[in-house]
Amino acid sequence: LNEARAGDATAARAAFARALAAAPTDAQVHNNFANFLKKQGDHEGALAAYGAALRHAPALHQARLNRAILLNSLNRHEEALADAETLRRALPDDPAVRQTSGAIYLALGHLDAAAADFDAVLARHPDDLKALHGRARTAMIAGDEALAIRLYRAALALAPQDSELLLGLAEALEAAGEDGAISVLEQT
Repeated sequence: LNEARAGDATAARAAFARALAAAPTDAQVHNNFANFLKKQGDHEGALAAYGAALRHAPALHQARLNRAILLNSLNRHEEALADAETLRRALPDDPAVRQTSGAIYLALGHLDAAAADFDAVLARHPDDLKALHGRARTAMIAGDEALAIRLYRAALALAPQDSELLLGLAEALEAAGEDGAISVLEQT
């Protein structure tokens, strides 16, 4: 793994090959290899390695979460949702699980379910940046510009230079017919 941290992809692959040969059923090694492959842009290889990790340890929640996030980023939302629902049954209050399922529901256009997941995180962690951003996007898509503006402002209090948040706030201000969108965009 030192090779991966050092940025030597060839040496890292060789180290993972040795680790997997020595411990072919070690789910954590498969999960780590999948994370490495994902960073290298080998998404199908990463999905296969996450699958191997879960075959050897179905309760390795981090591998399932990592796979759900990757599947969602690849627009394979239904597959991602299957993993997210499994995780929600096992870890119903885990913020990372709820953020991920919220993002998947949002991608699928299930706004009520997405809002419920983001709200569940915010009820316990009101300063959770990912949940604030996801809930703001959900509110914006649902046409609740006032809520989106409030949530984007709360998120920007935590990350004032975040260009995605600034753009979201500008879009919400514009949609609500409020002044200030131009000055917000000038900050990006």
